Amino acid sequence: MNGTSIIGRIASAIFATHLSNPIVVHAATTFLASLLAFFFWPFAPNNSAAIAFCAIFGALGGSMLSLPASGVAYLIPDERQSHAGQWTGMMWSAVSLWALVGPLIAAALKRQYGMNLVGYWTGATLLVTTVLLAWSIYLKRKEGHAVITGEAIEEEPKTEESTPPSTSGSGFVGTIV
Repeated sequence: MNGTSIIGRIASAIFATHLSNPIVVHAATTFLASLLAFFFWPFAPNNSAAIAFCAIFGALGGSMLSLPASGVAYLIPDERQSHAGQWTGMMWSAVSLWALVGPLIAAALKRQYGMNLVGYWTGATLLVTTVLLAWSIYLKRKEGHAVITGEAIEEEPKTEESTPPSTSGSGFVGTIV
């Protein structure tokens, strides 16, 4: 799996650069990985099928590991790009809890119900991730940027009440999305 992840890391970087939107590539590869976990993992009948699953899932996993930081940078409004490090750190801090408990949940599921349920659990969590990524694409588009190209599109003039809070001196003020 780790060996094929390099393919996913390189390919996803090329696609994300070409599309100017790492979130779309991340959502697509996460959705494909969820389908693979739902429909291929539990039904792999022999070692050859399991190895094929690991190779494909590893490539998709490489994409899922390499794109989050560029996705955070894509989502940050232009006037707050100087805070990209803070936002990326907050993202990894939020993910760290789930990265810590996820393997424990998978081990408990395997022990209690068998390996097939671990595949369904993995597919379900990846599908939830896909929905959250799609939501961030929607919110970014609503903000006034095209989803695929990242170019600005026409938007209504901002009113006084829709103006985002400003930072005054030190620290970050506002919301992540």
